[in-house]
Amino acid sequence: MTIREGIILAAGRGTRLRDYIRVPKPLAPLGRFRLIHFPIFSLKVAGVEKLIMVVRRVALRFVSKLLGHDRDIEHVVVVNEMPYRENGYSLYLGIENTGGRFFFVSMADHIYPPKVPQKLLRDLDVDTDILVAADSMPRFIDIREATKIFVESGRVKRIGKNIHRFQYIDAGLFIMNRSIRRLVASLVKEFEILRVSDIINHAIDDGYIVRVSDITGLPWIDVDTPKEINKVLYGEASLLINTIIEKMGGINEPG
Repeated sequence: MTIREGIILAAGRGTRLRDYIRVPKPLAPLGRFRLIHFPIFSLKVAGVEKLIMVVRRVALRFVSKLLGHDRDIEHVVVVNEMPYRENGYSLYLGIENTGGRFFFVSMADHIYPPKVPQKLLRDLDVDTDILVAADSMPRFIDIREATKIFVESGRVKRIGKNIHRFQYIDAGLFIMNRSIRRLVASLVKEFEILRVSDIINHAIDDGYIVRVSDITGLPWIDVDTPKEINKVLYGEASLLINTIIEKMGGINEPG
């Protein structure tokens, strides 16, 4: 199956990086690239032809310019004027700009190689409403702060940071079916603060089919703190981004 659309949720406030970088977190410099370059590249390689970027207003100019330099992909940049409402609200804004049956959803601060979205495509069944990239043995992640996933009888039963029974860690990449659009719209009206994990839990409770794609063995990292930036630039995760950068070839940061 080919999926042509992808939403990147890039409106986070990045409070834990505020004293370390002077730009919004998705624009954090990693060598000559920005953090946001990495999910964009991996989704493109996986076949995405249209990107919906949900950003804070402060990042609008840069992200629009970055995507404007890439003539190989259609793009829509959506401003989240209320980023305090969390990434579930950003997802709601992004879904309104999709047209296909299925679309990728990626966190902007996750770095993963193209093999991760390609694995999700291989694992997608047509009856699935949400497919979650899940890792049972993540190499670069502090499990204490990670979002966990409990699976039973082949389906996700609960997802969250504070659940005690779990088999997987959420890798920050999903395939979603437009069947969830109505649910997301209703949750946005009901809750002021809404996270993607909240949406997934409500979907489970309402009978939607939520499954995992097991990406165990594939490298990825969530860049959320100065420690993780250092890990990516100089530490154990540097091989991950260096491998991706080699494949990125001639991509250059816009001035």
